[in-house]
Amino acid sequence: MMGPSCRKAPARRSLVFRTVNCMEYFLCVLGMVMVLEGIPYFGFPEKMKQFMEFIQQQNDATLRIIGGALMFLGVVILFAARVGLRSQ
Repeated sequence: MMGPSCRKAPARRSLVFRTVNCMEYFLCVLGMVMVLEGIPYFGFPEKMKQFMEFIQQQNDATLRIIGGALMFLGVVILFAARVGLRSQ
């Protein structure tokens, strides 16, 4: 059974928009995240080392607040994108 995020593309769309199963979609998203995460390490390795040293100096509470805020922002963006895509 497919969930709401795995719906088949409407028949009226061109062949460019084909049906994508959940695992294929998940792997595409995971690959894109890995590409985006790798850009700073590839482009600015010295700055990344400095940033990691800075992160090491932060206390756990600060890192938890930052992590929680980023997760919340991510959920808000996902929700906004899903609602926006559904209305089209």
